Amino acid sequence: MGAKIGNNYAGRAKELRSLLKRAYDEIDRDESLPVGTTQFMLVKALVMDALTGDKGERRDVLDRQYGKATQTTELGEDSQESIRRLFING
Repeated sequence: MGAKIGNNYAGRAKELRSLLKRAYDEIDRDESLPVGTTQFMLVKALVMDALTGDKGERRDVLDRQYGKATQTTELGEDSQESIRRLFING
């Protein structure tokens, strides 16, 4: 699934994933570790921090595993004016 039309940041995320993969592989090679060890150790540390850390860290791990919960926004009476201003000024 590709990024939505107009999303100028999709390429940056792909570039970051590529750089991270390259760094993981280089550390594994330099330390004579099996491929994937560095990435696993980083994920393991994140999970351990979530288990011993605060609510935000736990939420971060769960959001990455299951996706963020759907969020709704209540619009008030003057919401149409606010939306018009956003598009005009934005």
